[in-house]
Amino acid sequence: AFLYAFIEEVKRLAVGELPSLIDEIRDPVLSNPAGDHSLEAMAARVGMSKYHFLRKFKNIYGFTPAQEVRKIRIGMAMDLLLTTHEPLKVIADKTGFGSEVSLTRLFKKFYGRPPSAFKR
Repeated sequence: AFLYAFIEEVKRLAVGELPSLIDEIRDPVLSNPAGDHSLEAMAARVGMSKYHFLRKFKNIYGFTPAQEVRKIRIGMAMDLLLTTHEPLKVIADKTGFGSEVSLTRLFKKFYGRPPSAFKR
């Protein structure tokens, strides 16, 4: 019971940090998805070493900053696929994937189907 209460208290105290760390990742990715969102760049934005930032982020959220960046980018790609007539290459460039192959591979992993299936 003591251990459970301790864990709950730690979670409660960590909540104050939740919005700031995740926002430090989301806001720059949403405003410039193709920008530099490396671990080093994200850690520098919050004033931490990359290893400390990675450890702290993963302990709080249960996933890595890179996974969050990919999730945001793939969501933006999905929106562009459904709302524009831009070619996949342009969407890949705009969302920071760099190539159609990278976008298609991750798209299949997230949604189980290639981007062309959603485009139709």
